[in-house]
Amino acid sequence: MNILIVDDNNDKIAKIVTVIKAVSEKFNIDTVIDSVSAQIQLKQIKYDLLILDLLLPIRPKQEPIPNGGELLLKEITRNKTLKTPTIIVGITQFEEYKSNFSSIWKLLFFNDSKWITELTEIIEHTERSILFTSDLYKEKKRTIIVEGPTDAIIIKEAIQLFKPDFIDEIEIKSQRSAGASWVANQIVVWANSLNKNNDGKLIKSIGLLDGDQAGIDANTEINRVVKPDSAGANSFKVFKLKPDYAKNIIPICQKGLIIPITLEELYPPELWKYAETKDWLEERNKMDELLKDPKSWNKWEETLKDYISRIGLSEDELIYLKTFKLSAKEKVVRHIVDMEIKEKTKTLQNFEKLVSEMIEYLNK
Repeated sequence: MNILIVDDNNDKIAKIVTVIKAVSEKFNIDTVIDSVSAQIQLKQIKYDLLILDLLLPIRPKQEPIPNGGELLLKEITRNKTLKTPTIIVGITQFEEYKSNFSSIWKLLFFNDSKWITELTEIIEHTERSILFTSDLYKEKKRTIIVEGPTDAIIIKEAIQLFKPDFIDEIEIKSQRSAGASWVANQIVVWANSLNKNNDGKLIKSIGLLDGDQAGIDANTEINRVVKPDSAGANSFKVFKLKPDYAKNIIPICQKGLIIPITLEELYPPELWKYAETKDWLEERNKMDELLKDPKSWNKWEETLKDYISRIGLSEDELIYLKTFKLSAKEKVVRHIVDMEIKEKTKTLQNFEKLVSEMIEYLNK
């Protein structure tokens, strides 16, 4: 049975997933945190049950609005390209928003303890209503959850190169405009789902996060919601991208600069130079924040550009002071995918360590 939760509150999501899993551990649960992302999911999948928060952001990284859930409901009715869920249930902590919902579907109040019993009954009814369909239970695969579709493509290419025996055994999950907070959201759901295989062992997942501030915040949120002594904590591991995976970045760090590591930093300088000829790169913002020791730069006596030139970066290292344009990420990924095997292996050589460590964890 396919269930979609649309909610931007990880604490509430964790409790909802616990209720769902008390009915059956085999249900397939997806989550999104905003209306636009929900519509992307609803174009792709026919859900048996939609659990919808009323106070909801329209787009990723926006603030929630009181009628966000109501607007999504109207869009589901209006937009014929969306696969209407079999059953829809609203859930909210705020009774003042109860008018912002459909008269057709049930609305649960999260602050009332009855919501658990009511949601359980709805889930059980939904399960009975589709009992004879072939996709009631979809067995989970070991899963790597990444920040965006281009990340998913590159990780898949790297697994195909360095661990090809596992390519069909692992799901790589993302969505457009996902980001680090979305990865955190998915890990919270996974930890509370306690997915098990036919032998009763926990199926494991990985959250792959960039080494930037968004990645740090997402990891903090995961640790806040999923307690280290909980059963769910044994079902996943967060892999934070770091210089250990990007050997080209290590000398730069040794010279006093801290480069936030994303998958792009794992590419060799030759690819970065090619990207520069294609106008796929741009200057980084807030270059002063890259200084490991800001006090080592006297801003009154020299420019930041002069300071950086003084620390002795090579030509290959200087290229990493730029960053890939957001609009160019799909282009560089297509370029890599189209490479011959020998060139692709050389381009993705830094991924071998990362992929090997992830596969090792998933196989434990």
